[in-house]
Amino acid sequence: QLEKGHGEAALFEGVKRKNQKIKDLLKDKKLKEHNSYVESCIDWNREVLKRELGLTERDIIDIPQLFKLQEEVKGTLKAKAYFPNMVNMLVLGRHLGIPKPFGPVINGRCCLEEKVRALLEPLGLHCTFIDDFYAYHVRHGEVHCGTNVRRQPFSFKWWHMVP
Repeated sequence: QLEKGHGEAALFEGVKRKNQKIKDLLKDKKLKEHNSYVESCIDWNREVLKRELGLTERDIIDIPQLFKLQEEVKGTLKAKAYFPNMVNMLVLGRHLGIPKPFGPVINGRCCLEEKVRALLEPLGLHCTFIDDFYAYHVRHGEVHCGTNVRRQPFSFKWWHMVP
């Protein structure tokens, strides 16, 4: 978005938090280092899933997300979602309750929401973005963590299934 002249677009508009601009995030070397490391972890997990479940790249949809590393107990690092983590959504059939990311607003629309819609709606899915910023995100959770859904169990023992 920077090369399209949107460097001044701010994240977190609509929540009481210091707005940050795209251009400032792109200058943040520590954030880049954190996300490079997290991406390597995601890539490792992705390869395990592909190998063990027989998935291909076409089976995987990349949802945009930034992370920051925070030190936990005994110096271990944990990746925390920089903005509400849209992967941690609630799936109800073809309806998705997705954490509202409060991404940069470009031409009157959140560019992160637009990207996710472009990825998921062509698959016949319906995207609804839910503001969980203070209820869950700042407490290290998202929409999925705050729901208790009753589901119809499978008619077979799925854990005995071999892919």
